[in-house]
Amino acid sequence: MTAATIIGMANFFVKSRKASMVLIGMQLVYLAYKYQKEKNSQPKEIDG
Repeated sequence: MTAATIIGMANFFVKSRKASMVLIGMQLVYLAYKYQKEKNSQPKEIDG
């Protein structure tokens, strides 16, 4: 990888802040989904 390529990529990421926001949002959704799945896989406790 050349320095120019890295600089180009950095510029691309700065320009595509919306894209990074989407990626962060997707990660959060995935984590929430994973958490729910783990929670649901645990034996359910009877509400007192």
